[in-house]
Amino acid sequence: MFCDTACRAGILQPGRSGRADLPMKPVREGNMPMPVHPHAFSLPMLAILLKLSLCLLLWSAAAAPANAQSCWVTEQPTIAFGEVGTAGKDTVDNLVFRCQRNIFEFTAFRVCLSLPEGSPIAGINPRYMTNYNGAQMAYNLYSDPARTQVIGPYGSPYPAYSTTLTLSTLFTYEGNGTMPVYARALPNQSLPSTYAYQSQLNGGQLRYSYNTGGLSTPATPTLAQCLSGSGTSGSGIVSGVYTGVSATFANTCRITTATDLDFGAVTGLPANRDQTSTIQLQCPLGAVWRVGLNNGANANGNVRRMAGPSGSFLTYDLYRDSGRGQRWGNTLGTDTSGGTGTNATQSLTVYGRVPAQPTPVRGSFSDTVIVTLTY
Repeated sequence: MFCDTACRAGILQPGRSGRADLPMKPVREGNMPMPVHPHAFSLPMLAILLKLSLCLLLWSAAAAPANAQSCWVTEQPTIAFGEVGTAGKDTVDNLVFRCQRNIFEFTAFRVCLSLPEGSPIAGINPRYMTNYNGAQMAYNLYSDPARTQVIGPYGSPYPAYSTTLTLSTLFTYEGNGTMPVYARALPNQSLPSTYAYQSQLNGGQLRYSYNTGGLSTPATPTLAQCLSGSGTSGSGIVSGVYTGVSATFANTCRITTATDLDFGAVTGLPANRDQTSTIQLQCPLGAVWRVGLNNGANANGNVRRMAGPSGSFLTYDLYRDSGRGQRWGNTLGTDTSGGTGTNATQSLTVYGRVPAQPTPVRGSFSDTVIVTLTY
């Protein structure tokens, strides 16, 4: 207020009549320059600088966090394998945390993550998902991309998983950190594919310890200090870290064997000639499958034929039963063979017959039949 008044009224000077309390304004006479006291504008400028400094101080106080050093989880990991086959599958997701420091206190954090057994099926190495219908899928969670370090519960013998975060920049009071969780659905599993698999990990912990150093960068807490919360400027625990795990199992039926059907050598066909071959397949437990046989490469309508020399043919057929009464075709639900997967190898017998017929020219006769597995 004093500076504003001085700016408007001029500078107080002693009067010529001996009275020193009258404010005198500078007077312009002709072209004479206006006499101005050398400090006439210094006080208003000082007032402006003081106001700016006050604003900066208030802004700094408003930008600083009100709480002490702490960390919390902003994103929890979700492990979604998608479709898993017998070869297994890898995936990864991140736990994201955020930490804050006090104003004028540079802070170094060490953060440690532990994850419990899954639910509803217990286990750590491996953990398990369930399809809630009697089947379970084995998987593991790791702290490293090579997938060698299993993440265990707090206090378990598994290697501790930790990372660091340092906040040592002026006007930066908070920062984010990321902890990848690497997952693997284990290979060589053959499971039913009807229902999805799930697991829930409730009660994980994010433990943290920190060191402060004023406006100097402090030393980072050790792993032992992070786990115990001792020997540092402070520590804390974030409880209730949740991780959801899900997968489906690929309906990976496959034909493992299809042997040749060899009728042997004959000099004539005065009677039926019968032989068998074998088809073997493997399907996940509970998978419904159907096997069909087409009419071959030389069929005449629905009549199967083997081709021989000089455009000659021998007729034959394929059956699902030993009595050769159920023809084996390729129409689902009508003349195919079917079953349900057991996780093990399943075998089917193909019953072949070359009926009695006039003897064709001498030579080799053959055909190619396509086996189709539908599931």
